[in-house]
Amino acid sequence: MGNYKLTIGILTWNGEKYLPALFDSLQKQTFQDFEIIVVDNASSDGSVRAVQSVISTRPAEAGQARNDRVVITQNPTNIGFAAGHNQIFALSQTSYYLALNQDVYLEPGCLDKLVQVLEHNPRLAVVGPRVMKWNFGDGPNSIVDSLGLQVYRNRRVVEIDAGEKFTGVSNDVQTVFGVSGAVVLARRQAIEAVGGLFDSTLNSYKEDVDLAYRLNAAGWEAAIDLGAIAYHDRTGFGSKNNDDLSASKNKLKQSPLVKYYSYHNHLIVLFKNEYWQNFIIDCPWILWYELKKFIYFLLCDRPVLKGLEDLWQCRIAIKTQRLNIKKLRRLSWREMRKRMYA
Repeated sequence: MGNYKLTIGILTWNGEKYLPALFDSLQKQTFQDFEIIVVDNASSDGSVRAVQSVISTRPAEAGQARNDRVVITQNPTNIGFAAGHNQIFALSQTSYYLALNQDVYLEPGCLDKLVQVLEHNPRLAVVGPRVMKWNFGDGPNSIVDSLGLQVYRNRRVVEIDAGEKFTGVSNDVQTVFGVSGAVVLARRQAIEAVGGLFDSTLNSYKEDVDLAYRLNAAGWEAAIDLGAIAYHDRTGFGSKNNDDLSASKNKLKQSPLVKYYSYHNHLIVLFKNEYWQNFIIDCPWILWYELKKFIYFLLCDRPVLKGLEDLWQCRIAIKTQRLNIKKLRRLSWREMRKRMYA
């Protein structure tokens, strides 16, 4: 498309209402050295028309519309979030790649700050902004959506400070275990070094957790720039409390698809990326957490457990992925432990 520093990858699926606001925020960025690749995952609404209405287009290949730095491609079927972004990443050649949700709005200086963080910190693989909750239609608020990913001893992974009022220092850059997949700026060199962006077999959910594990194991780092601000209208907002009752109540609010993939993909990520030494040390916490979830789904939501059958059928492919990840490891199990519980 052109000689740009950054590719912004936007995967759309029935997001017509969000897209004008998203593109408006991109047009207002102080950093403009980027191209935009939009892949529509077989939307049934007017998502493609919404994109076309906010950009100048000219004729191009069948199924595509372009201007100087925007390309829109329509998939005949929905191939999932992870595979969709992998498709966009493969189409790009820039030094940096921004995976951007359709339900996100960026403040004007957001991209400029994120790019500068990567350029001044060569060990960083990914950086994310301070993501605040966005009630679409009501405007932004002061509640945190994500300040990065945090791992507990039972291997539950949560968005840092989700649901809390932001009280941090707005010019800090903080090292974290991983970055939320809603807005993540990645260094191409690092992504290619760990075998690719997202694991397409995960479809949707936990793909950002898997990426965080792979990057850390390979010796790369992640950070959040609290001065770069984005807003996210999250559909699957998690519980801000860590107790079992809060987690159970949150499960009741989730769609069957979210529950299925969250449980199924969590187990895949755990098997692919866990160091056996750390598993032995934390085994009581991990097994107790998994047992409680299994009992809950057995009593209250049995369809979710069908994911176990799928895991068994895919066990050889998952084992192969684990072996490939182990070959790329640069961190010892002790070093990984420090990063997980920092």
